[in-house]
Amino acid sequence: MMKTPALIINRLLGLIKNNVRDIATVCSVAAVTMVIFHPQTAHAYIDPGSGSAIITVILGVIGAIGYTFRKYYYKIKNLFGKKSDDKDNSSS
Repeated sequence: MMKTPALIINRLLGLIKNNVRDIATVCSVAAVTMVIFHPQTAHAYIDPGSGSAIITVILGVIGAIGYTFRKYYYKIKNLFGKKSDDKDNSSS
């Protein structure tokens, strides 16, 4: 037999009276119960403009990551690169 939301909520209210410390758990269970028993449809639509904006953001993030990687790669490469040109120029 399936319990109705009213019976579940009445039982939860009885638990609140008996044990005040578990009020957060009881409220969470009550909220989830209400969401399950009273679902609403989402009237949502993503138009083509929003889709292209999302793709642009994704491509921009990929480009920024690539640029940052390349920038620091060459900085590290130059840091550990050979410095024989500096020694040759200082001795002349």
